[in-house]
Amino acid sequence: MLNDQFARAQESKRRVLHALCIAIAAATTLVLIALASIGGSYLEWDFSNQEYAVVGTMLHGFEWIFARMAPIILAGSIAGAVASRK
Repeated sequence: MLNDQFARAQESKRRVLHALCIAIAAATTLVLIALASIGGSYLEWDFSNQEYAVVGTMLHGFEWIFARMAPIILAGSIAGAVASRK
């Protein structure tokens, strides 16, 4: 009976991990698509306005960091999804 409970708990953890990996891969892909659709249009904003300057700088910083981290995140989440499938 204990082995059966342990097996069910392990299966439940595997399913959650698999779903989490797929969700991370999907979210990363959606953010990449969103950033590609923006296409750096914020660079054409009037940065003499302080609010635009702050938001544009933050968006550029996020885009710069995310573009470098996305391949690692995507590869890791896909590898996790493949490793945790049944």
